[in-house]
Amino acid sequence: MAGIRTLRLSAPRRFIADLMRVSQSMPLVAFHRTMALQPVIAARSEAAAAGVKIPWSVLISKAYAQVARRRPELRRCFVRSPWARIAEFPKSIAAIAMEREYGGELAVFFVQFPEIESESLLESAVRLQRYQSDPVESSGTNRRVLRMSKYPWPIRPMLWDLAVNWLPSWRQKYLGTFGLSVTAGMGATAVQLLSPQTTTLHYDAIQPDGTMVMRLTFDHRVLDGGPVARAMVDLEATLNGEIVEELRGLIR
Repeated sequence: MAGIRTLRLSAPRRFIADLMRVSQSMPLVAFHRTMALQPVIAARSEAAAAGVKIPWSVLISKAYAQVARRRPELRRCFVRSPWARIAEFPKSIAAIAMEREYGGELAVFFVQFPEIESESLLESAVRLQRYQSDPVESSGTNRRVLRMSKYPWPIRPMLWDLAVNWLPSWRQKYLGTFGLSVTAGMGATAVQLLSPQTTTLHYDAIQPDGTMVMRLTFDHRVLDGGPVARAMVDLEATLNGEIVEELRGLIR
């Protein structure tokens, strides 16, 4: 029809298209829990008043990594080929989705935190801030994404298949062990999403009563509902316990 304009897929859009293609084959289920987070909200506010601002994405990612340290099932993935099996990673690597401007458009990239469990909240916050302000190509993860997304069609699906279905080491290196989607601050969040990770966290905005709806989308081939429900209870306790203690330690 007249007036229809055809746009070529940019490298970031091609990356998301490939990401969705591999995620569609996964039996993903979403759980949610309304968490009472008044203690961590208060501790975060006290730290911010003292000049130490820690994003929610960092707090939640570290808390989840600490939960996964105690619950190895959260560090596992389904490997389809050459035979079906479960792989377990020795540690958690967070992959936080971030919107950046690249090539004249807003695009989604992922910042990885390979030491999210052990590094301090302040170190992780500085890393995130640096990622948000540095050029997109300064990140090795982003360079790999952009390079891979420029490969022709027959090569890209093959590489994605190797990473997701054949080689757990590639999955850990390129995708991390769990994901975090951050859109609550923009006024909306996904009820369920597609992701190649075994578990992905996404959450609503904090309510006036100090509660937050936390969602966990998971691969049902790896996890059942019981372990996920218990992990979410543990996540709430960790945010209100270990994370609160570390926040208070930042301003002592």
